[in-house]
Amino acid sequence: MQFDVRIRLTPAHTVSNNFRPFAEGVVQSVSLRGRIEDRDLRVDEVDDSSWESAWAQTRMLERPQAINTIDANGVPLVHLFSDNLYGASFVPFLPDVIDVGSQGALVSIPLVHSVLVHPIGEVSLVQAAQAMIPITRQVHKSGPGSLSPHVYWWLDGGLTWIPTYFGRNGIEFHAPNGLADLIADQD
Repeated sequence: MQFDVRIRLTPAHTVSNNFRPFAEGVVQSVSLRGRIEDRDLRVDEVDDSSWESAWAQTRMLERPQAINTIDANGVPLVHLFSDNLYGASFVPFLPDVIDVGSQGALVSIPLVHSVLVHPIGEVSLVQAAQAMIPITRQVHKSGPGSLSPHVYWWLDGGLTWIPTYFGRNGIEFHAPNGLADLIADQD
């Protein structure tokens, strides 16, 4: 029986502590992927070279099957879709398939097979975040394969959580350092 290894992202609240953190509310595991079934390895079964190999195979083998741009009230969102449980694991490698620029992108991973991306640039970040937040939450809520209801700032392959809530004045979010500076520069 042949297996390959890949990284699988999972909602943090659904698993034990045998996974590594990935982003707020999301953990990662090394998964043995076979023809019939997949099995996540425990952290104590995996060494650093196995993590590196799994990330390399994920990058090579989990290219999005469909890339579409949608208009969300004047905000262009790129939707990356795959038909398996590993599609969202491609998120660190966005520049392999789309131009995210040096300032990064707003990103969400509402489902294990979907990534939404808004490269920072043309549209104001406030407008982009206010468009992405409700879409992300609704897609996440609808499932199947729900992963994270959060919007993140993607920069150099990493994700930084953007805390959000629905306040009296509509959607409110707290931009992390760096992203807050980009928003201030747009004003």
